[in-house]
Amino acid sequence: MANPSAEKVAVVAEVREKLAAANSAIITEYRGMTVGSLAALRRKLHPHNAEYKVYKNTLARFAAREAGVAELEAFLKGPAAITFVKGDPSAVAKVLRDHAKKTQRWS
Repeated sequence: MANPSAEKVAVVAEVREKLAAANSAIITEYRGMTVGSLAALRRKLHPHNAEYKVYKNTLARFAAREAGVAELEAFLKGPAAITFVKGDPSAVAKVLRDHAKKTQRWS
């Protein structure tokens, strides 16, 4: 990033720190989800020590590279969100799957 703003630098640092602290990260598409649906999903993930966040893809890719998980870059395209998991990744994946089915975002 050539001359990034302080805000962009802070976002990259936040994502990098969350990736470093997480046991795993799950990238999902949030296209078509309403604000209410996103809020409901975040509430469902909270008991599983997981956090669902949407970032600008460019900044998330910089953070992934800096965190040493450059393989995530390929998935940070389009309307992508990152679920940072500090608990059981399989339980979090089930919550994401069930939410997608319930909101008809399952293909």
